Amino acid sequence: MNGNGMRCSDPLVRSAETSPWQRPGFWLLLAALAAVATFGIRGADLTIANAVRQWSDAHPDSVWHAAAFWFSQSGTLVIYPLAALVVLVSAWWFRPNYRVWRACLWLLAAEGLNGLVGLAIKLGIGRWRPNQPLAGTFEWFHSFSAKCQSFPSGHTADVAAVATVLWFAWPRVRPLCVLWVVLMAAARIGVMRHFLSDTAVGAAVGMACALVLQPRMDRIERWIETRFALRPQEDAAG
Repeated sequence: MNGNGMRCSDPLVRSAETSPWQRPGFWLLLAALAAVATFGIRGADLTIANAVRQWSDAHPDSVWHAAAFWFSQSGTLVIYPLAALVVLVSAWWFRPNYRVWRACLWLLAAEGLNGLVGLAIKLGIGRWRPNQPLAGTFEWFHSFSAKCQSFPSGHTADVAAVATVLWFAWPRVRPLCVLWVVLMAAARIGVMRHFLSDTAVGAAVGMACALVLQPRMDRIERWIETRFALRPQEDAAG
């Protein structure tokens, strides 16, 4: 048992005991995403975007295009924090469950940090979206227009942050976490809002933000307990 009364075999707790920077898998995945982003920026981005544009023009009423559009809307920044907040309150007040409460707390913190980091990058490294005349062109520190905020993909980053939390909180859903991030990236490319490299960097940002906060969740939790006395009792399984 740890200081919070949870079993140390629990992956949600055990994962916080090791810094993300000490995990080889973390660096390998970051290297893979960096390779994909480099591949995209060096030419694949425009090639894929042109192919998607041609296909969309030839199939304006395609069911696949509509599906990609609606699926991509599920990645809106405000959706996940609101859902996590509702579940967090439920896990504390209506049906106490420490495991769910901690996961939602981590998710909220990760989404907050992810939103700030993503916005800072978008404003500093402006890039015209695939559906704009200057598609793919970088405009450093000139990205106050949403049309020039393609890099990185905020939707993909949001999903990656949530998927990272779910990866450790509920290991059984790990295949779905990977599929979710891949589908969101594909959807954002399919609706011509982002390039391949945008989604790769977005996934890296979201994952990194969640993992950076992971070892600090005990400290955040203690601060909340001290300030607001918010912490549910452990459930029977935890």
